[in-house]
Amino acid sequence: MKKKSKILMVLSNPYEPDPRVYKESRSLINAGYSVTVLAWDRLALWPTRQIIDGLEIIRIQSKGTYGSGLYEIYRFINFYLEVLKCVKKIKPSIIHCHDLDTSIIGLIADKFYRIKGFIYDAHEPDYYGHFPVLVKHLLDRLEKFISRKAKKLFVTNLIQVNKFEKFGINSPIMLRNVPDLYVKNDYQRSTKSNPVIGLIGYIKPGTGINILLETAYKLREDFPNLHVQLIGKIFQPYEPEFKRLISKFNSIVEYVGFVPYPKVLEYYKKFTISILLYEKNSEFRYGTPTKLYEAMAFGVPVLVSSVGDVELILSKYQCGILLKNLDFQEIYKMARELLSDQSLLEKFSRSSQLAFREEFNWSIAEKQLLSAYGSLICNI
Repeated sequence: MKKKSKILMVLSNPYEPDPRVYKESRSLINAGYSVTVLAWDRLALWPTRQIIDGLEIIRIQSKGTYGSGLYEIYRFINFYLEVLKCVKKIKPSIIHCHDLDTSIIGLIADKFYRIKGFIYDAHEPDYYGHFPVLVKHLLDRLEKFISRKAKKLFVTNLIQVNKFEKFGINSPIMLRNVPDLYVKNDYQRSTKSNPVIGLIGYIKPGTGINILLETAYKLREDFPNLHVQLIGKIFQPYEPEFKRLISKFNSIVEYVGFVPYPKVLEYYKKFTISILLYEKNSEFRYGTPTKLYEAMAFGVPVLVSSVGDVELILSKYQCGILLKNLDFQEIYKMARELLSDQSLLEKFSRSSQLAFREEFNWSIAEKQLLSAYGSLICNI
């Protein structure tokens, strides 16, 4: 492996940090690579340049709006032009494009800048599923084309492995969004007399916040000291509805706000259980929740909806209860049963930590990451 080979990672968020990018860049730097993250700060809220633990972060402050879809095309073009200026200046050995919306940079760099180490890192199994059918079809064709052009393809779950194998790609590299191995479990969890239902993640439609709070309110009848802790950024259009829910259930809920990775992991220490109620819509249907892996690391039993390859994981490791649907009565019944049975909580907790140690930790993913980079560098 060539030490200090230059890697340029491109992503369309401001890097707050992005957990996947954080872990990948940290692993690469520790292995001797030089890594620069090129991020898009659409609201101009972050420093334009930072160096943190050896990682250089350059933010392009170009106006944009999240969730505007096709209306943002001209702003993406402006972002691409700024990125290409940096590519020309930095002259990286490898350009690592995160998500489909930055992958066009890899194609251009390969074609016109002779940067042959193009990696496509597909964070999501199904991009833009909420778009009109024709547009979604065109984007799927684009992803198929890009995935074939990339020198390496990284994916996050088995749904994606199967998807890209159907595209004729025989060796997608699965790097699950699992936590770092340095997570420690030396703490005392909340007890049956003072249970905490926790939820960490982006607060937006489709994440079951309303059902979670209704369930917790009903559970108060049996667990009078129960409360809910919510941590995460709010999707702006959802903010009025979220404020209404917080106001309605203010006696049982604590909203902490956004906490950056990896500090946010500390909150799992307080949770008795975590309830993950992702709807099977176009956005969440095929994704395996990162929050499932994080709960495993801290031995937090889960109630989780059957999205992505969650059912396969829970059939191998009994980390909690799989919810076949998001019916209020079923969720309440299962949550009440779990909170009432200390031996079941402990069983799920032990199985969760075993799953983390054996399969779902970043140490394993890191080996795959470095192996892929090593073989790519040797062939450039």
